[in-house]
Amino acid sequence: MAKTKRTKRADGRYEKTVTIGYDEKGKPIRKHIYGRTNKEVNEKINELRISLCKGLDISAQENTFSVWADHWLSFKRANIGNSQYTHYVTYINYLKGYIGDMALKDIRLLHIQTVINDLYERNPNTNKPSSKKTLKEIRGTAKQIFEFAIDNKVLDYNPADKVKIPKEAEEKEREALTNEQQRWITEMSHEMQTAAMIMLYAGLRRGELLPLLWTDIDFKKRTITVNKAVDLSCDKAVLKGTKTKAGNREVIMPDILVDYLKEIKRTNILVCPSPKGKIYTATQWRRAWNSYLYALDLKYGKNKDRKTKYDKRYKGISIDRITPHMLRHTYCTNLILEGVAPVTVKDFMGHASIRITLDIYTHITEEFKENDMNKYNDFLKNTVNNFTEQPDIPA
Repeated sequence: MAKTKRTKRADGRYEKTVTIGYDEKGKPIRKHIYGRTNKEVNEKINELRISLCKGLDISAQENTFSVWADHWLSFKRANIGNSQYTHYVTYINYLKGYIGDMALKDIRLLHIQTVINDLYERNPNTNKPSSKKTLKEIRGTAKQIFEFAIDNKVLDYNPADKVKIPKEAEEKEREALTNEQQRWITEMSHEMQTAAMIMLYAGLRRGELLPLLWTDIDFKKRTITVNKAVDLSCDKAVLKGTKTKAGNREVIMPDILVDYLKEIKRTNILVCPSPKGKIYTATQWRRAWNSYLYALDLKYGKNKDRKTKYDKRYKGISIDRITPHMLRHTYCTNLILEGVAPVTVKDFMGHASIRITLDIYTHITEEFKENDMNKYNDFLKNTVNNFTEQPDIPA
């Protein structure tokens, strides 16, 4: 690495120009090093020399985080769906708001940790604290971007590796339906009942349910074959493969679902067609699902004198809102509580990793342990109170 004469600038800083390589025409590529003292300049030159010895791309290190985030997103685009792409754009925009204009080489652990800590305090989109899941996704996105730079010989370390999620950050609880809510699904007839029954008793994702064909259901084997899905992120249904390779699976149907599906009159190759006989769009699904929730509210809700969903005396619904993911989570919960082995649960759910299943398994079992202990404590309190309130027994 050739060096030129050190000079002192008008602003008081020292400057040194070094040659870091040659372009394809043999012309020297030079870099200007600045520092408040000669010592600082020499330290930066040593760091530069080490980077060159490691084969790192010095010029690319000057590119901003925004530039490399966009490079990474373009690299990922071909292998992810529209929904995941949209999520990544959101996470990257959070990061760009803090470190977007910083040179990649200048970003440290502290900078990424500041992003996480600030978003934990307040999310600018909601004015509320960000959930633990959101914070983990943002950290994970940052890790992947820096790892991409490492793979391209721009960095030799990942500043996001040791970023911590605040312990106080709340993780949105997964919710399972109560026994009463599950009874609602099985009892009440509605155009969306078939969709709800399959998600509740076979655990299909919404995207896997919508393109499901009657030929995918084998009543002799009592199985549903899941081998395709749709992406609704652009409103229109775009057919694609399942979420992961593990998503291709056979799910064994329980008797309640087999009996229900056998009674359905088949008027379409789709098991759950839209009113127009095609795969639901996002808008059509949203309207149909909201109609379903209103119907459940009319029959099972607290407002017993409500006659229609258009009754102006009531806004929204009085029952707790049920989502498609809650149905899938209820299916998983029921399998776990009935003692089904985690590896079998993984296969039926189509999880990419057993770790996902075990996380849910641990959460559910711990939750029910706590509930059981609370019941035991209530029993003891009532027992003690009843004992102390007993009248004196005559001698």
